[in-house]
Amino acid sequence: MSVCAIIQRRRRQPLNSGVRLHMHPFVMLQKIVEDLGATLIEQDYRPDVFGSALAVYSQSGNSIRIVWDGKEGWGILQSPQSDGSWKDAAPLLKECDLEGVPKNHAKIQEFTRAAAGLLSAGAA
Repeated sequence: MSVCAIIQRRRRQPLNSGVRLHMHPFVMLQKIVEDLGATLIEQDYRPDVFGSALAVYSQSGNSIRIVWDGKEGWGILQSPQSDGSWKDAAPLLKECDLEGVPKNHAKIQEFTRAAAGLLSAGAA
């Protein structure tokens, strides 16, 4: 299907109908963390802010956060700091890294390893 056909098809849909489509990469990041055995403890989805979202997970007393920038189309893993802030803890994953052909398996594996390490060892 051509790009023009996709744009025309989307124009016929209600205004916010495409927001969920842009969440798929965020859901992919959540699945990576959930497959490691982490439990979702907080989630904030903002369709009014380009579909940006965040999710906080916990496992064995250790927490991590996934932040998705819906406008720019990237997600990042963060670890909590002692002062209450969050620090980037893994490479930035772009939408094309997760859904491109081919997927960027190296960056996805690096994200997965970082998440596993933080969930098992806690933040530094």
